[in-house]
This record gives sequence, structure tokens and C-alpha cells, in this order.
Amino acid sequence: MPPMPHMKGSCTIWQKAVASAASKALPPRRRISAPTSAARGCGQTTMPLILAMGFPLRLALWQHEAAQRAMALDGVRNAGSMGGMTDTAETILLRHLLATPEAAIPESARDAARIFLLDGLAVGVAGMAHAARPGLLAAARGWGAGAEARLWGDGVSLPASQAAFMNAFQAHALEFDAIHEAAVVHAMTPTVSAALAEAERLSGLGQPVSGARFMAAVILGLDLACTIGAAARGPMRFFRPATAGMFGAYGAVARLRGFDLATASAGAGLLLGQIPGTMQAHTEGSMALPVQMGFAAMAGLRAADLAAAGA
Repeated sequence: MPPMPHMKGSCTIWQKAVASAASKALPPRRRISAPTSAARGCGQTTMPLILAMGFPLRLALWQHEAAQRAMALDGVRNAGSMGGMTDTAETILLRHLLATPEAAIPESARDAARIFLLDGLAVGVAGMAHAARPGLLAAARGWGAGAEARLWGDGVSLPASQAAFMNAFQAHALEFDAIHEAAVVHAMTPTVSAALAEAERLSGLGQPVSGARFMAAVILGLDLACTIGAAARGPMRFFRPATAGMFGAYGAVARLRGFDLATASAGAGLLLGQIPGTMQAHTEGSMALPVQMGFAAMAGLRAADLAAAGA
């Protein structure tokens, strides 16, 4: 993936780059023109492909009915097993994540994912303008040295988990990132942040990730996050974009690493122990809100690291 264009007081460079990519990546019937409203944090420049910015976006992504029913039943056990593990909601969801062939993912899901991937990168670059970014970047650099993955917009390299943290913060900083309305989850933000960081990390280890493999991991991670969010029955007492979104981040990474069911299950438990997301920051409108999205993306990678190490 080439370095992202810089945003030097204007979004013009990024606008041209994303518009060009969109016109090439999508069939003609799916091309989307830039919105007419100006983006916050971007002066009077119109942001590209922030699809109809100003009203919620719908993730037209594939929802797996069996997994949804499993979550709605809240852990009811069904007949059958795999690898010695009883079929609970957890194992049904994880099997769907890990074992679904790339060829089984509908083209409509791939089309939608391409659109929202471009959207997520665009809002992530716009999030560079947030006043809290310099301080967060200084803190993230202090957590450890390394150059596994890049930040969106300026190409700064950090260890994968720190890069995922920063990119997820940037993507939610202006609150223009895509939302699955039924699930109340900004699923793209932690999922894509973690998946891109992991793909860059693997590439640096001599294990390049193909575009098809990457998109499958993202789509299935999104499916996991949105299914968990949509299964919630009570009012929101915690910040669901983080609490459910972290499962999208972890799911995409687990898929990219080729985890088996037992390893993925162990990692999911370790992920749960890191769950972020109170509603206080939402109530106050503080910068802790996008920071929680960063925590969600980072937790996905760290849970995968722990599981891979046998924890």
C-alpha cells in the first residue's frame, strides 16, 4: 500500500486520490460523487467519498442468519461439535469467521466493503486535524519502538498495535465514520484499523496479504461486530461501537493469522478482559470517545498476540 497523501491545510490531494481510486475500484453503477457539504476540521474543502456526510451511513454488509440467531438465543447450545468444543453462540460465530471460504462471500458484500473502506480511510485522514492527535501520538510512541505499520495521512510508522490505536482514533475523531444503525456500531473503524496494521505487519515478515484475503478478513470481522451489536436487547449503557467493534478488530486479525477454533476462542476470552467503552465520554463529548475506538482496535491485536503465544 503506497504512503497516504498528506493533508496540508486542504483536502484537495486526498480528494483526488480517493476519487480516482473509487472510479477504478467500483463498477460504474456504484460510483459515488463527493458530497456537497464541507467537512469539519477541513476548512471549506469538500471531503471525498464521505458518503452523504451528515447523516448516518448504512453498512450494506452480509449478515449471517445462523450467527444472528445464535447470539439472539444468548448462548443456547445446539447439537454437534467441532474440535471437541460444544456448539455455543461463541463457536458458531467463530466458525463463521474462520471457516467461511472467500468465494462464499457475496459480491454485493465486496462492493459495499470497497466503498466503506475508502470512506473509512478518508475520514481517518481528516481525523489528523483533531487537536488531541499530537499528544496521543507522543504517548503511542512511548509505548514501544518499531515500524510495523503506518499511520493514515502522514506515513509515520509504529508497532502494529499502536498504529491501529492511532488510526482508529483518527477515523472516529470527527464522528463521520460509517455506522451500522441497527447494531449501533461504527464497525469499520476498529476493524479496518486493526486489519490494515496486521496486514502491514505480516508483509514486513515476508508474508504478504492479497487483496482478496484482506477484504474477506475485513468483511467477516465486520459481520462479527455487527452481529454482536444487533443482538443487544437492552438500552445502551456502554459505548457499543467500542464494546462490539473490538470483536470486529480481533476477528479480522484472527482470520488473517489463520487461527484454528481453539486459538480463536482463547483470544476472544482474552479480548473480553480488555473491553473498553463507557458512555461518559459520549455524554460529555470529550476526546476520550475516539480514544475508546483506539483502545478497541489495539485490544484486537493484543488479544491475538496473547492467543498466538499460547496464553
